Formats: sequence, structure tokens, C-alpha cells
Amino acid sequence: GNKSQGQVELCLAESKFVCPNTTRDPEKEASSMWAMMVIAQLLAGIGTVPIQPFGISYVDDFADPNNSPLYVAILFAIAVFGPAFGFLLGSMVLRLFVDIGRVDTVDLTPSDQRWIGAWWLGLLISSGCLVLTSIPYFFFPRYMLKGEVRPHLQRLESKRHFSCGFPVGFPKIFLRLLLNPLFILLVLAQCSFSSVIAGLATFLNKFLEKQYGATSSQANFLIGAVNLPAAALGMLLGGIIMKRFSFSLRAIPRFAVAVLVFSILICLPIFFMGCSTGHIEGIYHPRLDVKCIEVISQCTASKEEISDAIFPQEVEQAPSHPAQGQLPQCHIPAGFRLCDSSRCTPWGSEGRQGRFGFVLFTSTVVRLVWEHAHFQFVCVVVNQDEKSFAIGVQFLLMRLLAWLPAPAMFGALIDSSCIYWQQQCGQGRFCAYYNNDFLRTRYVGLQVGYKVVGTVLLALISWKVKRSKEYNVQEKAAGLV
Repeated sequence: GNKSQGQVELCLAESKFVCPNTTRDPEKEASSMWAMMVIAQLLAGIGTVPIQPFGISYVDDFADPNNSPLYVAILFAIAVFGPAFGFLLGSMVLRLFVDIGRVDTVDLTPSDQRWIGAWWLGLLISSGCLVLTSIPYFFFPRYMLKGEVRPHLQRLESKRHFSCGFPVGFPKIFLRLLLNPLFILLVLAQCSFSSVIAGLATFLNKFLEKQYGATSSQANFLIGAVNLPAAALGMLLGGIIMKRFSFSLRAIPRFAVAVLVFSILICLPIFFMGCSTGHIEGIYHPRLDVKCIEVISQCTASKEEISDAIFPQEVEQAPSHPAQGQLPQCHIPAGFRLCDSSRCTPWGSEGRQGRFGFVLFTSTVVRLVWEHAHFQFVCVVVNQDEKSFAIGVQFLLMRLLAWLPAPAMFGALIDSSCIYWQQQCGQGRFCAYYNNDFLRTRYVGLQVGYKVVGTVLLALISWKVKRSKEYNVQEKAAGLV
């Protein structure tokens, strides 16, 4: 028979799951875990400051002006390989059971929805590597000499005066940055694109699992092996282009708009790449003409006893022997509904995951070509003695305006595409089934919307720069306050 893998919706006549009877207080445990996560995120944010934003200013200050764009691009490209390694590591450890070393046998497989991988093992390994790689920072010099020594020393002198009067002049400097029209428009544009990255970083795994039938390890592998290397390649290409052509202040936003419009066009096919939600007995009856073979006409299971299983579809024979798939204990008892090969098989032989991976790779490369141009533009539109502070303010606003609200917005849209909510032991709810068409259009549509907003802001920056023939950004910013 056909040996392709397909997802089959099963109605279980009997449920063997029993809610655990425990005296623990789940709300107290959840609050303590939330507190630990908040503290960990605060420490992680503080620890990234030497790399971003100060690392960008450090490289731009001490590198040769002609080589600075390439060096900053290399800094960003290498930084992307860290998350890529993390996703690949996560793909490996998620194949191990969460209680590895404490249980002898596991009856589940990674393709089972009840499977929980050893997520904690990846955190331990990456934390150990982080401690080792942070040691060289203690040996970095405070400053280095480069080609033109006098301008460099003058810059250090201005920074010394800036740092000495920082507590007194902080409000004035901060207000001057906020009143700099090009700076604030550029930050808002970057917030739009950072919102896209936040949505991808938070929910791309879930999107791949629900839309294309990938397991958690497969989704992590696709992100680590395709998406993040594409981001590194795009940043590196952007640095090479900036070094080769040395774009002026007017040309940088035009270049960014052209690149981003092309990136938006590449993303449009994703709206039509995916599988629609099939017939789910008692829950969802799509109007589409889906041909299904019903093994037993009646399904007596309740809605709370619905689960999924993955095994080869051999519809002609409808076998029930254990050798039919990777889940030997899975058979076809009374009440199961089985669809034939005419149904969309998300992770099957149709190559949807390959086409999606290609579009995702190409779109990521094109979109991040302009990433380095963005930081070069920031370094130009502010005073040199305020450059590090400006980059820090930019990262602060990006966290507040992009990384905080964007995941909540993406999560709300994903929840709105749910067609069946299931209770878990009478406590919390989780979505058992999504309308895949709504999930795809809303998740991808919000990303495209953010990109369009950012592109419009960059076009406005280009128009504002073009309007003034002799536009001296630093003098204009200094005269605003």
C-alpha cells in the first residue's frame, strides 16, 4: 500500500487519561516559575549590552571608515549563528524524553502530540557555552588606534565630556534624540520589522507544526538550518553592498525601500502554500469536497477524547496490525475516521515543506540585506558623541514597541483561528484544532502588514531627506533643543 506519512484525525471511543490527583498548588508553582523567567530575561538583557548596542558603536569607532560597514555586518552575521546553533541543538534534545535518566521505558514517540522533549538540556548546554565565550571580553582594550589618530582622539575627548556630564545632560540628550525626525522615523520603521522577527521567533515553530504537520524537532531543524543562516547571509551581503557602493544619506532609504518591496512580493506565495483543515467528526465540517473513507459509520467518542496519531495511510486495505507504522500501539478501532490519499498530507510527498523553506530562505535573505544599512543610517543622523546612547535608546524603544506587544498580537490572531478549545483537567484550555486557512492568512498577513508599515516609514524618510538639498542632520538635531 501507500507508505507516505499522513495525519489522521482519530475519535477515541474510550479515554485512558486520568487527571492526576495532587496536593500541589499549580498557581503557586506557576507564579514562582514566572518570577524565575522574568529574572532570567532581565539578566540576559543586561548581558547582551556589550554586544548590542555597545558592540556596534565599538566596531564603528575603532574600525577604518571604509571597513566599518563590513565589520558590523560580520558582527550581526556571526550573532545570528548563535540562535541557529540553539535551534539545531533544540532539534536534537527534543528527540529525548523530558525525564531522560529518570524513566526506564517510554511508550511515546516524538511524533505523538503528548511527547515532551528534554527542553531543559539545551538550556544547560547553551548556558555553559555562554560562560566560556564571555571570558575573552575581559581582555578587550578600552580603545584602539586606527588610521587617522587625531580625529579618533578628538572623538574620545568628546565622549569623555559626554560621559562626565551624563547625569545632568541626560534629559536634554534624550529629548534631542526624540525630536530628531529622521531618528524617530527610523526607530519606528525598525520597530515594525522587529515585530516581524518577534512573531517569527515566537510562533514559527507552532506555525510549522500546525500548518505543515512538522514535529517540534523538525520545526526547530528547519528554523536552525534554513531561516537563521539565511538571516546571516542577508546581513553579510548587506555589509558587502554598503562597503562596495558607499551609499549616501539619500541613497540608503531608497535602497532599503527597494529591497523591502521585493521581500514583500516574495512572501505573497505563502498565503497559498499550506493545507486546509480536513473533516473532523463532530467538530469541523468544511464545505470543501474532501473524499474520506469511513471505517465505522458511527463515532461515539466525546469531544474531550479526541487526539491525533501519525501512521502510514493504506486506505485500500485499512490494516489494523501493529506493523502499519511508527506507532505500533496505534490501530484502527471502532469509531476511527480515515481519509484517503486525496486529502492534503501536510508533511508528505507533495514537497510543501521544501517550497515553504525555499520561500522563507529567499525572503529572509532579501529582507535582512538592509539591516546593516539601518544601523549605518543611525550612526549618521545623530551626533558622534551621542552615537552609543542613540543605539541604546533605539534598542530600548524596540523592546517596548516591538518585542513586548508583537508576540501578544500574533498570539491573539492565532487564537482567533481556533475552531475547538479543549479543557485540561478542568483548569486551563488549549486549542485542539485550528482552521488552517485562517491561521495561515492571519499569521502571514500580520507580518506583511508590519513590513508594509515599515516600508512606508522608510519612504517617508527618503522623501524628507530628498526635500532638503543641504540637509545636515547633526546641525538640525542640535538646533531642535
